[in-house]
Amino acid sequence: MTPNVQAKHLQGAEGTSPILQSGSEKLRGLCEALALGEQTEHALALFTRLVSSDHHTGEAAGTTEGFAPYEFALVAAATPELRLVVELAGSGAQIAAMLRDLAQNEQLDPGRFEKVQDLFFPEKRRGAFAARIGVSFAAGRKPTFEVYLDPSVAGRTRAPLLIERSLVRFGFTAAWPCIGQRLTLRGPDEDELKYVAIDLSSAAPIVKVYARQLHSTVAVLDAAASVGLSYRPNDVAGFLNGLSVGQGSFDGLAPMVCYEFSKGPGARPNTVGLEFPICGYATHDAAIEQRVLASMNGYGVSGAPYSRAVAAVAEGPLAAGVGLQSYVAFARDDAGNPTVAVRFPMQLSPRGKAPDPDQVAPPSGVMEVVDRYEQWDAITNHPFLHRLRSEPVNLHHIWYILANFQGSISKTFSQRLALIASRCDDAQTRYIVTDLLYDEMGSGDFKIAHVNLFANMMKVMEPWKPAVIDDWTLKAAERFNGSMDVTYSNPDVNVALGAIVSGEIFGKQFDQFLGDEIRRQNDVDPALFVWVTLHESLEVTHAGEGADIARLVPPEGFEAMTRGAYGLALGAWGFLTDCYELCYGGRPPS
Repeated sequence: MTPNVQAKHLQGAEGTSPILQSGSEKLRGLCEALALGEQTEHALALFTRLVSSDHHTGEAAGTTEGFAPYEFALVAAATPELRLVVELAGSGAQIAAMLRDLAQNEQLDPGRFEKVQDLFFPEKRRGAFAARIGVSFAAGRKPTFEVYLDPSVAGRTRAPLLIERSLVRFGFTAAWPCIGQRLTLRGPDEDELKYVAIDLSSAAPIVKVYARQLHSTVAVLDAAASVGLSYRPNDVAGFLNGLSVGQGSFDGLAPMVCYEFSKGPGARPNTVGLEFPICGYATHDAAIEQRVLASMNGYGVSGAPYSRAVAAVAEGPLAAGVGLQSYVAFARDDAGNPTVAVRFPMQLSPRGKAPDPDQVAPPSGVMEVVDRYEQWDAITNHPFLHRLRSEPVNLHHIWYILANFQGSISKTFSQRLALIASRCDDAQTRYIVTDLLYDEMGSGDFKIAHVNLFANMMKVMEPWKPAVIDDWTLKAAERFNGSMDVTYSNPDVNVALGAIVSGEIFGKQFDQFLGDEIRRQNDVDPALFVWVTLHESLEVTHAGEGADIARLVPPEGFEAMTRGAYGLALGAWGFLTDCYELCYGGRPPS
């Protein structure tokens, strides 16, 4: 569909939208500030085309993260860039048609959007926005394009899957583990996957993944950034100290960390960027300008284009309010050169106090905790299990899963249950935990104790074990054991009971998945996997008993129970992420 430059929702009294008129004036000033010369008219024409499109969200657009229907950004680097990001509405097909239309005269490949279109435009679509198109201008270079997509369109709990599938489709087949192990280490309640950006103009695919880091600290942000190939130890602290925000916890507007994958299979991001919401940590834009200049100066980045840009977009005294500038971003390029970017959102309301951050509401009732892991945050949402299911059964991969499961859960679970039972003051709760332990130990017949059934299953799997079995081979088990020590062995027995709640639910889901995988292959008789077939039915009962335990936790123990359930869930999720790396990342060089 060709964009309709005369879209009615952008018509003002004089035939020109206030949004378009104001934005065009600011854009021209920014082009002059960056000395873009002949690029200026091209930038204005593209801006008019995008903002006047039938697919632009218009003046009434709802905004998230303080994002307006469009925004500008300055990238201060050796060659400064001006970025324009416009929010779009419409179906995937409509946006694809728009990109194809743009590609007739611009340097972009609509096929990259179409490669993941089905993921981000499902039949029943949710999410905060349809898409955002970004355009970058720099002197002596043609404009480049990228598209931003919302991974929560099928629900927040499926965001990891959409991101992993996107990365795999673009050839970054080993990228997910570092996202799971670093970028979202603290779990979805604190490390929220927000955007996927796909470069439409680069010679080879480039995919960026953004996560918002709620209640973070310098240490948390540095840990997330440290996996980048261009990482330098003092960059995060130095950047934030330069902005005068490097102390304490960031409990207001949350920073975002961006992983960029551009070369190789993506075992590590090539670059990592940090975007800090400076508007939430300053009293006015004059203070922000001073801090940004100090930060730029600390990295040897010229602040002159930035000061000119601020002057070009300012509509009054900088000390009169806050909101002219939203995020300040730091990254290093492939060569290690620092860049600092500042975002200028279109003002939808008078400058003043920065918006409050979104907060994840804690579970409000026992069954909400149970339903979270039964329905919303099911372990079968994990990208590793979806990838296994999308491919022919690989018994080498199944061996890695089972060997690490044996080294963590199978060998220790009965001891953990016994210790928890001994600590339960409530007789009914103690009975349920003991009943779980009784089943685990073979219901009176030690020959069919689950630890023995699992050992027999591993003998069946011996033909598919790797040539070398060492600490790396079993690292998923080691890490999961450490995680379970924190929950099942917690001094507060209600934390341990919460771990049983989510653990038994996940056990049911995982065992049913594993049973389906065993029946999907023809190399081994499924009847030999007695442990799997037994657990497929038994864990249904156990999951129900876990819900019974949750109901018996006293009100004063509810928060601890919720924390234990979440902690075990994070450990289980991390276990599968580690198994993903074992199966698809390959053994690291010695």
